Amino acid sequence: MLNMESCVRRVLNGEVLAHAEALALLNLPDTDTLRLIDAAWQVRREYFQDRVKVNVLLNAKSGICAEDCHYCSQAKGADTDIARYRVMEPQEMLAQARQAEDLVAAEEIIKSAFATDVRPLLWKVRSDLNLSDPADPLRGFAESGYAQAKAEERGVGGGAGLGA
Repeated sequence: MLNMESCVRRVLNGEVLAHAEALALLNLPDTDTLRLIDAAWQVRREYFQDRVKVNVLLNAKSGICAEDCHYCSQAKGADTDIARYRVMEPQEMLAQARQAEDLVAAEEIIKSAFATDVRPLLWKVRSDLNLSDPADPLRGFAESGYAQAKAEERGVGGGAGLGA
């Protein structure tokens, strides 16, 4: 049988519990829940005293999720009273994460921005710039004369290579 007091004492002395002991703690019967909470509190108190870290959840999109997980209040078919809005702009999410001083949320926002499909936005920008073919940005770049202008400005050849 697992000796919880021994586990606490050993952890407080810097030992790491064996995998089997950790599993045994996770599989304790419900009747031992309060003892387990007390043991966890002892370890927490030793390492963190009365300090508390508050995490803030930033909901980047609400109620319009395409996943439709059936158990989630965010799913597109869920009948809930939550506010519904499309994905926030990364700048807005980052501002809220900064305000909450939440580095984890800021990291998730950056990951989300990285994974965002920007092709529709790029198409719109290219169309607004009246490019001859918004689907071909390299052709648009070549036709823009930008490379030639920069080459002349820098006093280098106007060809297609560096320093050409």
